[in-house]
Parts: sequence; C-alpha cells; structure tokens
Amino acid sequence: SNFMSSTALRCKFVTPGYENSNSTAVEVNALFVSRTTVICVAPASTGDFASSSRQVRVEVSNNGQDFSSDGLLFEYVMSPVVFDIEPDSGPIRGGTTVSLIGDYFEFTGGGMLLCKFADVVVPARFVS
Repeated sequence: SNFMSSTALRCKFVTPGYENSNSTAVEVNALFVSRTTVICVAPASTGDFASSSRQVRVEVSNNGQDFSSDGLLFEYVMSPVVFDIEPDSGPIRGGTTVSLIGDYFEFTGGGMLLCKFADVVVPARFVS
C-alpha cells in the first residue's frame, strides 16, 4: 500500500539467492492504479530456470531505488504442451467430450480451467 503515481514506480522480480549474488533481479515499469494497487508485467523467465517452474520474489518501489521487502512470491510455470487429442473429430453440432494428452497441465485450483475450440471457450476438467 501507499503506492504513488510516479514515472519512477517500478517492480523488481528477484530470483532466489539474489542477496548472495547467486542470481539476478529484473526491474520493470509499474502502472499505478490506486494507493493500494499497481500492475506489473512479469518479464520472461531466464537462465537456468527458463525451462522449469520456479518462484521469484516481487518487490515494489515508488522512487525506483527503495524497494519493499515483503517477500511476496510469483511463480513461473511451464506452458502446457499437447501431444494428442482424443477423439480427433466429432459432429458439427458439438457435444463431444474431448481429452487432451500432454504435459505441464498445472491446476492449483486458483482459477477456472478452460479449453478453446476456434473462438469458443468452454469449461474444462482436470483429470490427472
């Protein structure tokens, strides 16, 4: 809280071990919404963690120099990969239950799981 509308408003994504010079920190501009809310766009995950899930600390600064030290975490996750679809066809009227077989389907219960067929988004269910 106590965010200020400023051109120096920044977010910093800090990888584990940063205090010991074993990792890195990436700063990005932040968008002021209110005294209690800012929006930051996460930079791409890089280095040894570019191909795996990992958590980073996110800190905020009103002046681009003095950052918070709350230690709130953001988790990078792997993008889902689909290997197969069963069945691979169905009637035009719809209604076919479709299974996607792949990897990195991570569902933590934090949001709704969805599938998209052309421009139509439908609810999905995580099986295993």
